[in-house]
Amino acid sequence: MTENEDRAHFAMWCMLAAPLMAGNDLKNMSPQTHAILTNADAIAVSQDALGIQGLKYKSEDGLETWLKPLSGGDWAVAF
Repeated sequence: MTENEDRAHFAMWCMLAAPLMAGNDLKNMSPQTHAILTNADAIAVSQDALGIQGLKYKSEDGLETWLKPLSGGDWAVAF
């Protein structure tokens, strides 16, 4: 996948609170892949204490909006 596709894929994994498993060669990954897989903010969304999966809030003209409630009253948003 392209770097942008990798970012989108990882972001949706995090929004869905899916188990974060790397399916690539960890010893030979690019710096870009490493940065994506170790993004502390994205991982925090995935591992939030509420453990609630994100939901598709809206779909309009090919653009989806996803929301995920987080502990402390915050929300994660993905487009």
